[in-house]
Amino acid sequence: MNNRNFLVPILYLLICLFWGSSWLVIKLSLKFITPFINLGLRFLVSAISISLVMIYTKTELDLSSKSISLYLLLGLFSYSIPFSLVYWADENNTIFACIDFVRNCIHFLLSILSSHYFCKEETLSLNRIIGILLFFSSG
Repeated sequence: MNNRNFLVPILYLLICLFWGSSWLVIKLSLKFITPFINLGLRFLVSAISISLVMIYTKTELDLSSKSISLYLLLGLFSYSIPFSLVYWADENNTIFACIDFVRNCIHFLLSILSSHYFCKEETLSLNRIIGILLFFSSG
């Protein structure tokens, strides 16, 4: 088994650990840090982590104008706005975990459907459908 094949299960477990504990971490950290500083730190850690993975895998970032526009749109509408609202709402106790779970499920489902329709290489295979059903049944 080469290094990259060994790395995949470790990275998968890390993603499960980070995503699974993120709501608890948000709730606890909001007692000490304001929502937007908190979110900025989270994004900083994410950016550093992704940069390290890209360096390790020798992945180059596409810097074409079309790609940069896509990065900005995704960054704003998939991360900045939704996470800002979640952090702000959690601080003000205006959101319940189940409502946020539903929001995440809808975001996940829309991502799958738009990938299927707009990216030729992202077809909706049987394995992906099984994965989707497992994801929704975990809630």
